[in-house]
Amino acid sequence: MPGGYYCPSPVFEFIVGNAYRGYIQTKKPKKHFEYEYIKNSNSQLIEANRYVFHNNSVLLVSKEFILYKPDENIEAVFLFSEDDIVLESVGLCRYNNNHEIRLYATLTNTYAQFSNTINKTSFDYHSEAFTYGKKLEFVEWIDNVGDMTEKFGFRFIYENEKLVSYKNVYSDTNIEYRIPKNKLHNTIL
Repeated sequence: MPGGYYCPSPVFEFIVGNAYRGYIQTKKPKKHFEYEYIKNSNSQLIEANRYVFHNNSVLLVSKEFILYKPDENIEAVFLFSEDDIVLESVGLCRYNNNHEIRLYATLTNTYAQFSNTINKTSFDYHSEAFTYGKKLEFVEWIDNVGDMTEKFGFRFIYENEKLVSYKNVYSDTNIEYRIPKNKLHNTIL
């Protein structure tokens, strides 16, 4: 999940299968952690370092740097792979005055992500546009991967003020997807 616990998308973890936001630990464990977060003096996240564990060693695989333009409610995220110092993706978040996310968009250099030699450039675009009432009501989700574009419209369903499910209203199937209880405890909705 991009950014782990601090992923800007409030819906990524239950729309994308096998994604988990995780949780924050007060002490850094010796192993079995994926992200290390660094904040500035205003408690804003400015860096996220992603690690993997391999053969009893901890390997740094990527660094995210977050820049803020608070007067315009904008946040920019730059993700670099650590092994070859390649800019893998650039992200943009735009918020309203209540600090509710309105847009989350990323442009990812997929060729750099999956190859050690860069002799072809390929970019994937992902965006999420959010609509609110009292709570988050709708997300338009667009993925453009190579020559293929997929567009989804997710409507959120609440029971007793708690999020319980969603539907892809751009689909003919009209299937309601229940959100597993283990993913609801961390949701920021």
